[in-house]
Amino acid sequence: MRMRVIAPAKINRFLWIGTRDARGYHPLVTGFQSIGLADVVTIMWIPGDTHQRRIGFHPPLHPPPAQTTLDVLFEELLRRDLLPPGTWTVAIQKRIPAGSGLGGGSADAAAVLHAMTRMIDLDLSYREMVDIARSIGMDVPFFLVGGRALGTGYGDVIWPLPDEDDPGWVVLVIPRVTVSTTEMYGQLDRERAIGALPVPHMPAPRPEEAVRIWQDGVRTARNDFQPILDRRFASLASWRKRLRDVGAVTAQWTGSGAALWGWFPTSADAWAAAARLRSTAPEDVAIHAVPLLSRTTVQQWLAGIRLDTRTTVA
Repeated sequence: MRMRVIAPAKINRFLWIGTRDARGYHPLVTGFQSIGLADVVTIMWIPGDTHQRRIGFHPPLHPPPAQTTLDVLFEELLRRDLLPPGTWTVAIQKRIPAGSGLGGGSADAAAVLHAMTRMIDLDLSYREMVDIARSIGMDVPFFLVGGRALGTGYGDVIWPLPDEDDPGWVVLVIPRVTVSTTEMYGQLDRERAIGALPVPHMPAPRPEEAVRIWQDGVRTARNDFQPILDRRFASLASWRKRLRDVGAVTAQWTGSGAALWGWFPTSADAWAAAARLRSTAPEDVAIHAVPLLSRTTVQQWLAGIRLDTRTTVA
């Protein structure tokens, strides 16, 4: 049995980070938004007597990690006795750069989990799916939902928001730089401890406040990693101004970096801006104009296509 699914990236329209708690995690309030940059994921299962898996990326990840997010997913499904024996092959056409703040690894894991529930008829409730996703990574639950959503808790409590009325586009600026989220959180803690960065008040949202919080967050587009990213990647920080200079309504880093985005109201605005930016961009910086994706579109992409099992995995 073989399926192909599309795994879209995300940006953070805003990212507010609280103080590390007793569990060692940071509470968050963030605005997740799916975008039209995506990995293509092909999954094949051949039933057998033992559990085997082969995971491949094209182009290969550099440097290759000791354990990918997909490895964590397979181990979790084994631990829960949800993975039938046989050979699982996952081939990923990688379009979302690793370590860019665009959530590529989490998107791939959510897409594979979606596909596997169909391929082996896993009868999982949404709550069970989210529980598995949360054990893989704190932002994986968002990728099960997609579209526009408020993320609270540690980013793993997802509040889907209406999103069919936003035809906006973003221009992405993606440098050939990999950022460690763990290192960024460590630096944030150190700078807050010495008073170099303020500790923000973190709201405790109620459901009726979700839309207002989204609107407030999008208006300011604050990312609490911004001061650190601006210093650490000073040559890239100027891209926020360049995005605004070519018409972006707002521009910001996404996640812990190092990709940046600028929001544009129409595709024509975004494509024109991307063309202008490409004309001066160095070879190690990629520029993409992509649409915001609604939840309906994301769910259609995740539904996948059943492929002829007689063919080989691309």
